[in-house]
Amino acid sequence: ESWMDIFSDFVKPRQQVKLSRSVPSSMEKLDCGYIPGSRDREWNPGDWLQNSDRLQEILNENGVDSEVSVVTSAYRGGESGGRKLLGIFVTRKLDAYGYASENYGETKRGEYGSLLSPYLNFGFTSPSEVVWRSMESGAKGRSLDAFLEKLALRDFAYVRSALEPNYGSYETIEESEREAIERIKVKDEDRTYSDEEWANARTHDDVWNSIQRELLLRGRSILNDRNIW
Repeated sequence: ESWMDIFSDFVKPRQQVKLSRSVPSSMEKLDCGYIPGSRDREWNPGDWLQNSDRLQEILNENGVDSEVSVVTSAYRGGESGGRKLLGIFVTRKLDAYGYASENYGETKRGEYGSLLSPYLNFGFTSPSEVVWRSMESGAKGRSLDAFLEKLALRDFAYVRSALEPNYGSYETIEESEREAIERIKVKDEDRTYSDEEWANARTHDDVWNSIQRELLLRGRSILNDRNIW
């Protein structure tokens, strides 16, 4: 079997197995997302809103900054929101993803992005489900390859950041990448900006400023824009 055959089998949706009797959930005992006293119902959005103190505790425990302002034109969170965007992507956008991802100057490249980054980041959408739906869509060639490669790199980065204690330090960057950064530093060493100028997209680089404003207003960075950023 090829690697792709093995991976395809791995990401296939599994059949649910019905238990002969009810089993208490450990989540129930920890009060981390299940209705107290219930063995069969997870918390819905309404439950979380009614238990905002518990929600805030969980956000704090996981390092989520709840003081960040809400972005405009944002997509709704949650699993259903992620699956809706995934369905739109695989049926309408994936076929052209390869071309758009390779062209920085493509003015319509924003139409081809999956927009799934926040859903993957916060665990609303499983990368395995994204892979499976993409492979089942019928897309082929460079579009499918380019998308799966970026998805794999993202997942690798998540795993590395979780397992590498010093992942955020400059020294952990590959030597070739450090050399590229040093070249940029030498080129633009006469320019310095305050945190406020960075945050509000007030630099000498109009392209970078445009990408930063996209992040501020829409909470997203499309395709290769994130590399420039």
